[in-house]
Amino acid sequence: FSTDSLFLENSHSNIPTEKAIKDYVQKGNWIAGSNSIPGSQAPLARGIASVNTSGANSVYTQGNFAFVTTYNNNLTSFNVSNPDSIFWRQSISTNLSFPVNIFVQGSYAYVISQGNDRLCIFDISNPANIIPKAFTSTNMRTPNTVFVQGNYAYVTSEFNNNMSIHDIS
Repeated sequence: FSTDSLFLENSHSNIPTEKAIKDYVQKGNWIAGSNSIPGSQAPLARGIASVNTSGANSVYTQGNFAFVTTYNNNLTSFNVSNPDSIFWRQSISTNLSFPVNIFVQGSYAYVISQGNDRLCIFDISNPANIIPKAFTSTNMRTPNTVFVQGNYAYVTSEFNNNMSIHDIS
């Protein structure tokens, strides 16, 4: 595109240069002129819902619902079917102490509860009536992440530097 190998300012003339293309790819058009005016590709903020507790730290969505964990020992469900108008459905704290991560599969939410070293399982088939189903603390010390695939929950733990696999069938 350009013979200007130094990529000086005059490289951004009417014909796109390598630098102009790299700048666009790197920066995109996320901001239009200032840090407060979104550009044509900027994410658009829609609805907002207060969790009514401190420390919302993890979220997982499924269908029309979002499930949020908080440092204040809650799993909270929200109806997000209309992103401009989010509705709280329920909060539950059973078996939770400093929950830090959530994974949802089917009718169940799998929550890492770091304060008591647990993987907690909740029935979320009715997001307005979340039911605690089970928990385990086997092979966990300061768990921090859960991923579920099929009949297994994969949990990483910070303190003992391991990954444990739990049969959740």
